[in-house]
Amino acid sequence: MIIENPFAKVEVGLMGANILSFRLKKDDLERMWQGDAMYWSGRNPILFPTIGSTASRSYRLDGKQYTIGNHGFARHSIFELVEHKEDEITLMLKDSEETLKQYPFHFRLYVSYRLIDTKLEITYRVENTNDVDMYFTFGLHPAFMCPIHSNERFEEYWIEYHGLHNVERRPLTYKDYTNNQSVIFFHQDSPYYKLTNGKHGIKVSSNGYRNVILWSKEDASFICIEPWHGFKGEDHLEFQEFPGMITLGASRSYLTSYSIEMI
Repeated sequence: MIIENPFAKVEVGLMGANILSFRLKKDDLERMWQGDAMYWSGRNPILFPTIGSTASRSYRLDGKQYTIGNHGFARHSIFELVEHKEDEITLMLKDSEETLKQYPFHFRLYVSYRLIDTKLEITYRVENTNDVDMYFTFGLHPAFMCPIHSNERFEEYWIEYHGLHNVERRPLTYKDYTNNQSVIFFHQDSPYYKLTNGKHGIKVSSNGYRNVILWSKEDASFICIEPWHGFKGEDHLEFQEFPGMITLGASRSYLTSYSIEMI
């Protein structure tokens, strides 16, 4: 499914509500990682209702044990199309017999993509359709082509963000991502994280997100810039005690958003 305007074109899929493609019309270069399974088959998963996983891939809630995969099930779920306009699309995931085995709550998760010039604004709404509180963590995991152009190198790029007093740069190096390592900014305050080589790049907004994670695979041509509400849990904790756990009251809605801008 395509949304577009005079400046950019975005393709979105029903599986995981993934962004399959994001190109500027002036150069037609793909900005989104295409999921090469040799390195990582993911693209830009939505992390819901959990971020990461415990060592046992399970959690305890109200005296019961539940098994759930890494980063939850939204990433592997088929969303429904709610609305599709020329420059905007909304998808929805709701609980099912399969999700209830992993996560004992009824919910609706809406994802809206809106293209404005070269910026993709993305809004998420989680609805609690239970008559009790529900608990979840929530994060984004977008993967971007790096380098963007085939005649460039990964190490020519850097991540720009706001530090305590100044704009700072973190050069990209594969050494940071060996053995599945990542770079973590806890309790960050930067309004954005920008991937750039000084010629072109990608700007990811991060306002309101507690943590931002940078992740890649050694020798792979991508970098993930991941805004997270929360963090992975530990086996000794109850589900409600996981770091950054969101508590959503009965019949209430939770809203969060971010944007991806091509520069």
